[in-house]
Amino acid sequence: MVVVDTVTLLKLIHDGFAISKESGDDEVFNAAQSLLSILVYHLRHPLAELDANHGENIRFLEAAVKRRRRTQTARRRSAGTAG
Repeated sequence: MVVVDTVTLLKLIHDGFAISKESGDDEVFNAAQSLLSILVYHLRHPLAELDANHGENIRFLEAAVKRRRRTQTARRRSAGTAG
């Protein structure tokens, strides 16, 4: 069982949807959509208990968001902008 903060999970889902929209990545979209359904179920609770499969989706989305942020930072640096 994985216990997560629902606000942090919502931010991760939001970032996942943004990445999938920009890149057309169906795997990221499916992970975000799956986690959103669980989040909605736990909406009134500050912590959500998720099974191991959803824990894997969280780790997958976290990695995708980190990769995207590194890519965007590298692009800004190469373009000579600060942000």
